[in-house]
Amino acid sequence: MFDQILIGVMVLAAAMFAFFLILGTRRDKKRKEDVQNLAEGMGLVYHPKADDNFQNRVAAFKLFNKGHSQQILNVVVGEVADLEIVIFDYHYSIGSGKQKQHHRRTIALIESAELVIPAFTLRPENVFDKLGSIIGLQDIDFDSHPLFSKMFLLKCNDEPQIREFFDDSILTLMQRKPKICVEALYGKMIVYYGSKPPQADQLKSLFAEALEIHGVFADRAQAAPCPSHQDFKNEENQT
Repeated sequence: MFDQILIGVMVLAAAMFAFFLILGTRRDKKRKEDVQNLAEGMGLVYHPKADDNFQNRVAAFKLFNKGHSQQILNVVVGEVADLEIVIFDYHYSIGSGKQKQHHRRTIALIESAELVIPAFTLRPENVFDKLGSIIGLQDIDFDSHPLFSKMFLLKCNDEPQIREFFDDSILTLMQRKPKICVEALYGKMIVYYGSKPPQADQLKSLFAEALEIHGVFADRAQAAPCPSHQDFKNEENQT
């Protein structure tokens, strides 16, 4: 009797595994088709996955050093004036076995000589972050913008530099974008939603938001005194 129950459980587990595998395959196939059709309709270049060169371009960002089994898929390349923006899906896993968690993000990468800005990470703040700030973990707040401080967790290696760089234009802009995450390094930044990835027809919104954020940060970089290139490189190595 016990053997029959055990066999039944194993058969059920195998059936569930096959079901979710097929479901995931169909979902990924539809995602690929939707993104490709959108890219072609907008006159943009589409690649089903990233090559090694592109992976090297994003390797220094903290987001791409989390977990394991990382994949960069559905890469869409567009140009606005002299600015290139790349939107892509990023998958990675944390943990293993029953504790394994899969994460999916859709990310906009902008590389620009105008982004002479300090390195930082910015994302929506959650309840665990609020508890962390109580025990002394870093979260840069601005008395002049309490709403921004309540909404976001901001971290960096050089807090005085960030406090000087994040002026009213940046803080006010981000207050209007409660779901956006930004990570910046010298000459480049990534922008993405902290929640689930957008549908293919919403990629235009991410494209527009990334361009708007780039514009405000680039304007600030032009107006504010900027450290040297080497200073930023040293900061990247410490990040």
